[in-house]
Amino acid sequence: RRRRPDENVWTCLPQRGLFYIYFDDSVFGYEEGVERMATLTNEKKLPNNVKVRYENNIHEDVGEYEATAFFTGDSNHEDIEPMHAKLSITKQDIDLKNVIIKKTQTTRYDGTDKDFEVEVPKLIKVSKTYIDENGRELNGKPRNAGAYTVKLSYDLDPAYNIDNFNILNVPSKDGVLIIQKKILDLSEYNFSRQTYTYDGKAHDFDVETNIVDGEKIENKLPEEIVVNKTYIVNGEEIFGKPLEVGTYIVNFDVQLKEGYLVENFDIQNAPTTSGRLT
Repeated sequence: RRRRPDENVWTCLPQRGLFYIYFDDSVFGYEEGVERMATLTNEKKLPNNVKVRYENNIHEDVGEYEATAFFTGDSNHEDIEPMHAKLSITKQDIDLKNVIIKKTQTTRYDGTDKDFEVEVPKLIKVSKTYIDENGRELNGKPRNAGAYTVKLSYDLDPAYNIDNFNILNVPSKDGVLIIQKKILDLSEYNFSRQTYTYDGKAHDFDVETNIVDGEKIENKLPEEIVVNKTYIVNGEEIFGKPLEVGTYIVNFDVQLKEGYLVENFDIQNAPTTSGRLT
């Protein structure tokens, strides 16, 4: 401030040092949804009647901006020249060095699509390409049993502006997804012997029914399995189910139902010997 010789007033002058007011360059790191601006140092020391207005000084995206501070006062103050500062917003780093990838992942066939799991920061999208054992690229995720090579690529989620980010330490290794066959274990089913009392009706060997310690136990076959049976008496195969009294040899043929692929299932403990129906 200074006093004019002919007036009893204090006058604001434009020199920064006089007011201890500075409009310095500012540097910020980008944060999603956060607006940045350069500010005056010691702005509160401006005289009461002097106001400041900023131009080009509120930004969110990465870049360098020339901000200007304009000052207005009343008739008691000389004009103050505008001040300029550079507002810089730098890119946010997304570091993938801590991304942990279990290179080989194993699951089991259940008729649904399977996916290779990778945990990444929320802003990152992982693209996965699956290649089967014959070198063929799949259109989508794998479902059938087998071993699949997984090609991984990392990109910023399209919802965000790539110009605001640096993606660092991108993993370079691929993965392997193994889908094991579904096990169909037939060890708990009855393929040995059943006895009926003649009642004039045809009888079928019921593999889903077993007698344990005198108690009748029913156990449904897996939905994928069908058991075909042929009956032999006196060395000859009969047509249909047994009706007459006698002892019948029962040959079992365990098959997958139509629509199920053999490569997706491992049938265990299927009968290897004939049963008896009396």
